[in-house]
This record gives sequence, structure tokens and C-alpha cells, in this order.
Amino acid sequence: MPREVGRTTLHRGSRVSFELLDFEWPGGRRHQHEVVRHPGAVCVLPVHDGGREVTLIRVYRVSMASMVWEVVAGGLEPGESPEVCAPRELAEEAGLHGGELVPLGRFLTTPGVTDEWMHVYAAVDPVPGERDLQPAEMIEVHRLGIDEAWRMVDDGEIVDGKCLMTLMLAHRKGLIESGAR
Repeated sequence: MPREVGRTTLHRGSRVSFELLDFEWPGGRRHQHEVVRHPGAVCVLPVHDGGREVTLIRVYRVSMASMVWEVVAGGLEPGESPEVCAPRELAEEAGLHGGELVPLGRFLTTPGVTDEWMHVYAAVDPVPGERDLQPAEMIEVHRLGIDEAWRMVDDGEIVDGKCLMTLMLAHRKGLIESGAR
């Protein structure tokens, strides 16, 4: 196994930090690796009508300079548990409240670059309420039939990894239908 022999913080931002790690591999070979440190995040799929409908959002992503289809998601605040973060993000981004919060699992987003864990939930039968978007958020909320959501996956309209993974996990847990073939 390689051994870490040095670490330098290149940038510390409000949400993430960027580090340069020095490793020594067996045989004495050394290598530097850049890593984004992330506190973790949640994603939430609102499920309605016995799994026949879901709520997805379209978010303006500066990195892509376009709107992207996603599930509700957000970063963990310092000391916040995923179970607390999930309903907070659901209310803030989609204006949905309550319902049964069902854990679906967790996954690493991009382990070659970051240590971010994504904690995945379904919110079964949440009810509409007020939204509380942050000033830099541009989000549209869309309630879709599950067949339409799967069509969007098949047609390449939904390309966000956390959205794809959340739909797959919700289907595997039996919370949403597989869609018409």
C-alpha cells in the first residue's frame, strides 16, 4: 500500500478544500495527487402516488452554464447529520415537507478526485409548502410521471450522476416503478 508522506492545503473555500497529497509507493516511487475535501451531501427523491410520480428539479449549474435535471440535493452543514439535512434541502429546494423519509444508501461521487459521500433518500408522499431558495440558486420544480422520468434517462436528458443513482436505488428498493417498455 502507498504511504502518505506529505499534505499541503492549496485552497480552503467555504464548502470544500483543495489539497495536494504526496505518496510514496512500494519501491520508493513518489507521486502527488490532488484531492477535493468535501463534507458530504444528501440527495432526495420525492415519490408520489405509490411510485408512479416523482419530483425532479432543474438547476442552473454555473460549471455547465446550463440547466441540469437533478434530484433535490445539498451539502451537509458542519456537525449536521444526513437525516437532518435531507428534509431541510427538500423544503428549501422543492418546497416539499413531511412524508416518510426512506434511506436508500450512500455512494462515493468521484473517488478519484474527492472524498465526498452522497447519502441517498426517498421522501414518500411529501406535501407542498413554502420554498426557501438561497440567493444564488435558480431551481425549477417538476412533478413527472415515472414513465416520463425513465424516458428522460433513456434519451440522455437526465445525465446527472446523483439523479441517475437515486432513481436506480429507489427502483431497487421498490419505491418507484420501472417504467413502460
